[in-house]
Amino acid sequence: MPGLSDILSVLILALIIGLIPGLAFLKSYRSGWLALSRRFRNPAPFPDDAITVGPRSLTLYMARWSKYPDMVRIAVSREGITLSITYTFGIAHPRLFIPWHETHIARDRRWFQDFTVITLGNSERIPLRIPAHAAHSLNLTPSNPAEPS
Repeated sequence: MPGLSDILSVLILALIIGLIPGLAFLKSYRSGWLALSRRFRNPAPFPDDAITVGPRSLTLYMARWSKYPDMVRIAVSREGITLSITYTFGIAHPRLFIPWHETHIARDRRWFQDFTVITLGNSERIPLRIPAHAAHSLNLTPSNPAEPS
């Protein structure tokens, strides 16, 4: 007959196993990733001509200032922008590809830091804030986002 410590161990393990996907889904919903995935889900690999940054040393923010530290890889090509998340939260964050005509790029300054804000989806309008240095690495400018050099 299992003892109390065995039952507690199983309950704690079940809680941990259920907690990770639950938190991933909640983060996806809160950040707007889930809304974007309804129209822009794309399991295809990054385009060959893409310029990429992340996930290491890249912290970005989405809707409601949902923070993604060292979790997202961004790829920019002539056709659009691809977002892919690391494995831990990948269960609720499918790879996204958003064409340039569904984006708007602007600059912003918050907390003494410069950001490039890419508004994703003409109907969803989910802000993606990336540090200015990452936008520079991707050759993103508000004037001509579709032509990375």
